[in-house]
Amino acid sequence: MQPNVASLAPNAHVGSAAPSTTGTSLAGSPLSIDFQQNKKTVLVFWAAWGGPCRPEQPGLNTLAA
Repeated sequence: MQPNVASLAPNAHVGSAAPSTTGTSLAGSPLSIDFQQNKKTVLVFWAAWGGPCRPEQPGLNTLAA
């Protein structure tokens, strides 16, 4: 089992710029993300099987809307 990270303090990466990234979408098309300076971005890595991830999804949907 993975430890519960919800209570851990933020690390040194909080507030720093995320690097540009590329990959493939779930539909198989190319995906490119370039984080712009002076823009607010929420970057969350999660898995559908992860217990702590499920409860936060509705809040992320609200934030995105």
